[in-house]
Amino acid sequence: AAEEAVRAAEKAHAETKAKEARRTPPSDASATASPEAVLELLRDGLSQDQIHRRLAIADRTVRVHVAAIKEKLGAASTAHCVTRAFELGILRPGMNRSLARQ
Repeated sequence: AAEEAVRAAEKAHAETKAKEARRTPPSDASATASPEAVLELLRDGLSQDQIHRRLAIADRTVRVHVAAIKEKLGAASTAHCVTRAFELGILRPGMNRSLARQ
């Protein structure tokens, strides 16, 4: 009975690890998933859905970053975030780098 319990626990552990591996983005993607990267992609005109696919991060992560950016900049919308970021000098006009990579 003890051996069966150990096998069952090992199987459950292996299944959990497999599920986690499927949910975890590649390690290099998580390095680019900063609020600054999200703001730059918003500046470049990408939607939140496009951003989550571009950065290979969860759509919820993008929504959390956008909400934090809105709060910090006192913005009511994503477009207002970009406008405020330009006004405050956080973003500068320039080539749309993310669009150039498509």
